Parts: sequence; structure tokens; C-alpha cells
Amino acid sequence: MNNEVFSQGYQFLKFHHEYPYSWMTESCPKHFLAYICRGRGRLSSAQTHIDVAEGDALYIPHGISYRSRWEGEDGIIFNSYGFSFLPVCDQKDYGLQKVAAPPKLAARLRDIPTDRPIDSKTLGLFYAVLADLLPYMSYEHENHRESLCDLAMAYMADHVDCTVKEIAKHCHVSESIIYSAFRRSMGTTPNVQRLRLLCERAVDLLIATDRPIEDISAELGFSSSSYFRKVLHAHTGMTPTQIRKRTPM
Repeated sequence: MNNEVFSQGYQFLKFHHEYPYSWMTESCPKHFLAYICRGRGRLSSAQTHIDVAEGDALYIPHGISYRSRWEGEDGIIFNSYGFSFLPVCDQKDYGLQKVAAPPKLAARLRDIPTDRPIDSKTLGLFYAVLADLLPYMSYEHENHRESLCDLAMAYMADHVDCTVKEIAKHCHVSESIIYSAFRRSMGTTPNVQRLRLLCERAVDLLIATDRPIEDISAELGFSSSSYFRKVLHAHTGMTPTQIRKRTPM
């Protein structure tokens, strides 16, 4: 097996800290499962707060923005299993959570080695445990994705020249999660929706003013008036002149 592929796709480690510490990330680089061997922690995202302690299994989804605080009288020890592939066929979105699995099942995570190079046997152990843990993991329903889209749309309405990166930061999730939420809840992309909002703003300006097309295009952040006309026609089926002719001022 290709060790380079494993090094990029997986990260199995044991963490040992003698003193309390905090951690923050704006976009978790992988999915993570962890088993708390000693100590306790609190993890917080924009959507939830969870507390974990010795004997708990923890799941952190790829792309999430979160903070954590760890402490323990005898130090903090936990096994961490980072992985890029989550084998879920039904497109469920699993959020940050303490996995509500039986203690004996959660403890099986300790059997997965963290002190040697990852090989096929190690991966077999890991995915066998993950498969048994998944039925105990809660997933986010469609209304959560819709709420995320609503939050993003409200931000875009106030910041029509924003980027998807800025939208994701405002929503405390990764760009990939924003794209997924829009695709699955709205059947489109955040960029398409942002352009739609720009076109609505353009129509308002065309109707309410007699300003030149070039001025309106520049104000709305289009790279050129020709691109502005192209986008406007794609979303409204009309040119700026047609919009003004059809709507008396």
C-alpha cells in the first residue's frame, strides 16, 4: 500500500498533556474520532457545545470551526483518529458530538494502534469500529441545512460583493459545507445565489434611477458592463434597456 496516501488521508495519534490547554481551528482538516483516556474537555461550535470525559468517544466533522478546552487533575490523554473518507451512502451530515455508544464499543477505539505506520490491518480495525459506531451517531436534518442557507443568504444580502470564503467564515463552517448545504437544500451554489441577489439589486437601481449602465455595473462589483449585461440577462431574461422600457419611472 502507498504510505504517502495514508499519510495524507489518515492521522492516528495519541495526545498526552500534563496541563490544561485550549485549541481552536477555523476549518477542521479531516473527520476525527477520539477516545478520551484521561481528563475532560468542552468543545464548542456555532451550533453546539459538548462536554466529554474519560471513557467517551467524540466525533468532529470535517470542515467545522470549533474551540476546545481540556483539563484534568492527572493530565489529559486521548487517542485521535483523523480520516478523510466517511463511508456514508445516504448523504447524512454528522455534526460535532459525543458518540452515544455503549462503553465497551467506544473503548474498542483504544485497540486501534496510534504508535506505528498505518497499514491495511490498522485501517480494517478502524473502519470496523467506525461502522459499529455510526448507528449511535446523530445526524443533522434537512432543517439544519436550510437554516445554514438562510444565514448565508442574509449575509449575502448585506454583503453583495462577498466571497464564499467570507460567507463560510460568517457561518462558522468550511466552504465545502456551505457548497453542500446549498446544493442539497436549494439545488444551486452560493455563487449563483449571490449573482441572483446582485441582479435583484441591479433591477431596483435600473428602475429607480437613470444612472448609466456602467455606473451600476461598477457599483455592484462586476468586472465589466458586458459581463454585467450577460449575468443580468441570464437571471432575468432581459437587458438593462428592456428592464427600463418595461417599467415606467
